[in-house]
Amino acid sequence: MNVKTLPYLSTIILFFALYSFLGWVLEFIYRSLTQKKLVNPGFLSGPFLPIYGTFALLVLLCRSILAELPLVWQFLILTLLSTGIEYGAGYLLESVFHLQLWSYRHTPLNYKGRIALPFALLWGMLGLFFLHYIHPYFETLIAGIPPTPRILCTLLFLIYFFGDISKSSLLLLRLERFLQEYREKELNKSDLLAALRPFRRLLATYPKMHHTLSEAMAQIRLKQEYVALLLSRQRQRLYHRLRTDQEPTAPGANHEQHEGENK
Repeated sequence: MNVKTLPYLSTIILFFALYSFLGWVLEFIYRSLTQKKLVNPGFLSGPFLPIYGTFALLVLLCRSILAELPLVWQFLILTLLSTGIEYGAGYLLESVFHLQLWSYRHTPLNYKGRIALPFALLWGMLGLFFLHYIHPYFETLIAGIPPTPRILCTLLFLIYFFGDISKSSLLLLRLERFLQEYREKELNKSDLLAALRPFRRLLATYPKMHHTLSEAMAQIRLKQEYVALLLSRQRQRLYHRLRTDQEPTAPGANHEQHEGENK
């Protein structure tokens, strides 16, 4: 890698870190107000939401094209871009971890609960505000940081960020493994609460995730009860058959049978 490209790459990565953090702040305020308690939002443990950073970088990538378009077309493109990222992130999380972290199923004009038109329009408006007001300010601010401290901050962020991604991904894989174990053996209430303790933050942050987990457990419990019912019926039939085979024939019945044979 050319040494001259390091300051440029560090600037791009710092933009990603900054806007991921600002997205986390936005979600923190929204979720804390709606849930009426302090909530640490996001898939990661730290104060970063990569979906916001990804959206910001894609907007910057298209900035030269967007600058030549009327405001209405900018709004439409930003709306489509943000909606595509949100749908892709939701699909990826559901496919890999089999969990739905958010749902728009009760929002009008939604598609599979992953995206909804009212929120898509909101993201488009936020994209316009970001493009014309937020980024120009922070672009000037980050450009004033000398190259060496900028690269150092970038390295520290990357080490922390990938460590957080690894830790959080393993946590969700553990949750999926827990569901598999729950399918194979039934846990009592105390064991269940102890097993769910590592996932309390995610379950508190995403009520839909808690609902999805509850639905999965309910389905597993129904299957277990159905299998237990079938086994109980099989045991009753087998017990009835054994009793029938072991019951001695009444003496009167034998006498009547012999008389019938003599006739």
